This record gives sequence, C-alpha cells and structure tokens, in this order.
Amino acid sequence: MIIIRPRDIPPADLGDEILTASNVPATAAGEDEWNSGTTYSQGDIVTVLGTTQRRFESLSDTNTGNFPPDSPSDWLDLGATNRWRMFDGGTGTITTNPESVEVTIEPDGFVNSLSFFTLDANEVSIKVTQSGDIVYEESVQIPLQTSSSNWYSYFFETFGERFRDTVALNIPPVPDPVITITMSREGGVAGIGLILTGRQQPLGTTLYGSSVGIQDFSIKENDAFGNPIVVERAFVKRADLDVRLNSQDVSRVQRILAELRATPTVYIGSPQACLFCPDPIHGETIVFGYYRDFDIVLQDRVNSAATLEIEGL
Repeated sequence: MIIIRPRDIPPADLGDEILTASNVPATAAGEDEWNSGTTYSQGDIVTVLGTTQRRFESLSDTNTGNFPPDSPSDWLDLGATNRWRMFDGGTGTITTNPESVEVTIEPDGFVNSLSFFTLDANEVSIKVTQSGDIVYEESVQIPLQTSSSNWYSYFFETFGERFRDTVALNIPPVPDPVITITMSREGGVAGIGLILTGRQQPLGTTLYGSSVGIQDFSIKENDAFGNPIVVERAFVKRADLDVRLNSQDVSRVQRILAELRATPTVYIGSPQACLFCPDPIHGETIVFGYYRDFDIVLQDRVNSAATLEIEGL
C-alpha cells in the first residue's frame, strides 16, 4: 500500500505558479469574462478569472457592478471553469477538450508521483524538465477496458468507457520541476476529472480480502402510487483495505495516519495499478479522500495487521 500526499492543489492555490499553460480555453465558447461596467440580464453567464476561475449565471436584470463571488443574491455559482475543473479538488467534475487536454504545471519543491482520476484518454504523455533540460519523458497507450479477454467481449461488449483512476509512480524527484501532461483521445473528446502532484510513501502490503465499492447519493424511491422516482446524483469510491505491516513500522504508520486524519490523500492499494506498469491491475483500489477509521493489530514481533476504511471525494 502506498499513499501520496498532494501538494499545491487548488482551489486553495489558484495561481499561475501552479498551472502555467493549457490548451483548454479559459472561457467557454459564447461566454465572456465578467466586466464591472457591463449590465447583465437574468440568465447571462460570465466567467471570473484571476484567482476565482469560476462561472456564474445572473439571477436578475440590470445586474451591474456586482462582483459574482461576493454577490450570491445576484449571481448563481455554476462551478469551476472547464480549464480548472481538473484542479477543483473533486473527481466528478471533468475538464474536456477535443482531441487532447494538455497542461503544464509547476509544483513547489519536489514531487515524485502524479495521480489521475476519471481519466478519459487513449494515450498519456508526461514530460518533466528542470531548468530547460528534460529529465523524464514517457508515453503510454491506454486500451479500452473490457470485462474479459475473449472474442465475444471484443465483438459484442459496449466500448467507449476509458474512465479510470491511475497513478504515475516513477516521476524523478527533482526540485521545482516543470511537468507537461498530455492526455489524448484521437477523434474524440479527452477528459480528466482531477490531477494531483505529490510525494509517495509506502505503508505496507495490501492483502487479498480487501473490499472496494461506491457510496451513491442518487435518490431511488417510489411515489404514493408506487411509481419509481430515480434522481441520478454523484457517487464516491470507498475501500476497506487490509494491510500487512512490519511490527517495527507500526508506530511510524500510526503517526502518519494521525497526521492525515483531516487531509485529502491518495490511497493506493496495489502498486501494480500504476499508469506505466506493463500489466496494470487493481486500479479500483486507488481512492482520493479521507480514512474514516483505522485499526492496527499487533500480531507478533514481526508482523502486524491494519484495516483502513477510506471514503473518496
């Protein structure tokens, strides 16, 4: 089991020092940046850039001079702009762009891993430079996911789903890197829900018998006449991971988890879930969120066991 401590991630850090370049337009087609001297009518949609990077819809006519983030009675917050959805802290809001999404980010200090959530692409390329010199460059093709490797699935299964969570664990830890990430989907629309940079740290070995699932926030009920009412809403991943520890590491692991009790963290059940692994498996064990509870059992002088209940964001 590996954890990744994210760093320099918006919405707390909306600055050019984080995202320095992107091929995704700053504003959506047909939408303008908010202007204090323009009078807006009800239903008009504007974008506020700078340190806000969000879209707003006017709730009134003759709406003039009301700064959207500070005027909730005049403006409805529609969420992050398309460019910044991949950095808004959640995995369900997706940045999309025809053919590819390309970003350049410059995290402070050093990082040695990248996390991708709700990735929709058939190729990912990563280039890391320092002072203009390339220190790392790699690309990988991402195949369509199928339920099994047989001809029936190949011809008759529904294709098109590439959404996945994955990590890149082989980023060289150079100080103040410039990282360019290109997520491509030739002939289609590329998408990414969340990108995180951070430092990885091993905790132990995840055991078979761990469980994964989701928590669904949809409404499924019947009205007074028995007719079904279904309102589809978001869901989050969850995982109950059983981890084997060296007994001498118990104190260290307990201290690490205590520090992370209120910090969103990437939990990776299997190191073979990585983006550039030859045969990646168990990507379902990658969860970005908080642990709800953990217990460590001291089995003997050599081995101990821990259980973590993790709830995604």
